[in-house]
Amino acid sequence: VDERTRREVYYPPFEAAVRAGVASFMCSYNLVDGEHACGSEALSSELRDGLGFADGWMMSDWWAVHSSDAARGGVDQNMPGNDGWFDLYRLGGASGESDSRPHGLVGQMAERVVRGALAADAYDAMPCHVGCDCGPLMMDGVS
Repeated sequence: VDERTRREVYYPPFEAAVRAGVASFMCSYNLVDGEHACGSEALSSELRDGLGFADGWMMSDWWAVHSSDAARGGVDQNMPGNDGWFDLYRLGGASGESDSRPHGLVGQMAERVVRGALAADAYDAMPCHVGCDCGPLMMDGVS
């Protein structure tokens, strides 16, 4: 996809969302210029630096992550998370690998997710507590 098409067709919805204060984006399964969108360092950098989404967090669509490199490429949360791509050993968090970032890769990923949740008052406005009293709320309107 050429730069002009990205700027005129694909980026405006993202720019509008950033201006509106969105806390997160979901990356998709698409291949962009032969690279998986989820984990593309170039796309993530353009979104974070070029479109002003530096403080937001990136969540994958379900099973859209294809390697642990997606974390280094900008994905903060791998959904549904049961494929092992983002476990501590693969990300270097428990293997003793050094990371030049102040809190390491995993720490920065977690920081972006928590920052977004705090900005959305997700912890203060919880209507229920998982495992305790969410059943009735989750079943309202289900036939």
